[in-house]
Amino acid sequence: MSKAKKPAVTIRNPENAIRALEARAEARQAAPAGAASLKARKPAVAQASKAEPARSVTRQRGAWTKAEPYTRKDGTQTRGTTVYLPVVLAERLRRYAFEHDRKQSDIIGEAVAAWLDGHV
Repeated sequence: MSKAKKPAVTIRNPENAIRALEARAEARQAAPAGAASLKARKPAVAQASKAEPARSVTRQRGAWTKAEPYTRKDGTQTRGTTVYLPVVLAERLRRYAFEHDRKQSDIIGEAVAAWLDGHV
């Protein structure tokens, strides 16, 4: 039995890698044939492969921390939490959410609010 080989190269930023490949292809087409073509291609390839600064994110820094809640597109502020459910109950929730075209987090939130309103 042969083992699956790991890839020799890991691409960390696929967008930059694609831009570099496209620049190489353009440089090959634009540069004259022969020994001079290698020197003509290098500046275009080097320019395309330069790392770009990180893009700004739509949410503010710290949106997932306890200090600042995450604001949804509809304006609702939420805070993430982890809920562990028995497998059978998690499957029932998943199916109910799918059948009613709703988010599981919304269903859980409503259920917790209803329970707390009745017990507190």
